Amino acid sequence: MTNKKFDTTRYCEKCYDLNGMVPTERNGARALMACPDCQQEKRQQRRAWMNAVRTEEMFQEYSLTTLNQNISPSMFRAWVKANRFCEEWLPGCGKGVIFTGSYGLGKTHLAVGMMRELLMERGARTGRYLNERRHLQGLRDSYDDDSLERESSVLYQAISPEVLVFDEVGTGNITEWRQDKLADVLDTRLNRKLTTIITTNFAFTEDGFNALGRRVGGLCFSRLRQMCLHVEIEGHDYRQNGGQASMTNM
Repeated sequence: MTNKKFDTTRYCEKCYDLNGMVPTERNGARALMACPDCQQEKRQQRRAWMNAVRTEEMFQEYSLTTLNQNISPSMFRAWVKANRFCEEWLPGCGKGVIFTGSYGLGKTHLAVGMMRELLMERGARTGRYLNERRHLQGLRDSYDDDSLERESSVLYQAISPEVLVFDEVGTGNITEWRQDKLADVLDTRLNRKLTTIITTNFAFTEDGFNALGRRVGGLCFSRLRQMCLHVEIEGHDYRQNGGQASMTNM
């Protein structure tokens, strides 16, 4: 729930003291009705959320409440940290989170759930989900003469949203070009003080066979350490058990 006492971005002069309701008269009798300003804001928030995940229809129902945080102690700790981050988040803070861990632990669900919370409850205005591998492939495709999108348009998708979920960072082939393009995104978002939520299957270390630093390069790894809170999730691939890590029991 949103804490109106401290969340000034959610303040409404019409209904602040009446929890989303405003007084009116119906047939000569006093009554309460839903605040039209807040209703309009809710519609705008919903549009921002649907736009953020428009390329991933399956994510539309993802939230912090639909994630089974009790699948493991590690996931519960990560879920608590994610909720605390959202509660303390302020526009323009420039802070983000990076979730690390193996495949099938619910990292993407947690990251997308955070974006939904920031858009729907915490005052963020724009968001976007991007898979890093597909995004960089889209950049490469934009160089073709017959491409319908220019490089600037594809890059804008990553550098403009107030909240970006950048999924599966580091999974592509290790090339200087990929590292340079990722550095462009991270540098721009850091300078603009935008929030970036990242997931990766690699260890949050600079060196070693499974190290994220080796995949993305020293510059990118330095930026990630500067802009992101690191949260590690441990456990087994829930997809092998019918997806039980992802959704709460109904």
